[in-house]
Amino acid sequence: EQEDVFTCIDFTVHGEVQGVWFRAHTEAKAKELGLSGWVENHPDDFTIVRGVAEGPWTAVAKMQHWLCNVGSPQSAVDRCNVVRRDAQTAPIHDGFRIRRVGDADFGGTQ
Repeated sequence: EQEDVFTCIDFTVHGEVQGVWFRAHTEAKAKELGLSGWVENHPDDFTIVRGVAEGPWTAVAKMQHWLCNVGSPQSAVDRCNVVRRDAQTAPIHDGFRIRRVGDADFGGTQ
């Protein structure tokens, strides 16, 4: 069934999303849904948070809805871009985490 199909998305959320606990709430929501991946502040644009979410299709769809329509209580999402990684058929991340400046993979795409 489609609900069990592995799905991976790259997301970029624009708006008042830095300094409002958006990453922490994103991490909590992803863990609640059983997803893996990461979230980080955009290093050059304080109005953008970006990341990757991967897992069962239904959970990823719920995460996408949350990112684009709910967010953290103090955030204000103006725009949300989501791109599905069709070529990726299995998880590449172990759990979900917040990436921070100074992390070896900060600003990377994986």
